[in-house]
Amino acid sequence: MQTKMDERPVVPTDDAAAHVWVGAALVGMGQGETRRAEHAARTGRHVLLARTRIEVLEVYCSRCRIHYSERACTRPCTGALLTTSVHLH
Repeated sequence: MQTKMDERPVVPTDDAAAHVWVGAALVGMGQGETRRAEHAARTGRHVLLARTRIEVLEVYCSRCRIHYSERACTRPCTGALLTTSVHLH
């Protein structure tokens, strides 16, 4: 089976144009574990035990916020430009 030139996925060669994929997940704090929930809310962190399985709700680029799909992988990340721009106040 041959692949036409326009059907091949385009992989960004520039690191600044590459997506940074992250997964949004649900992490249980435990039933009645108020201290854990308070700590996570205050610090933004929660330590999990090794080999803990979590449910990933969605995958997206942390830079440009585009959702993961085959089409998204072929586009360069536009979020990298936003982090290097200068904002005038």
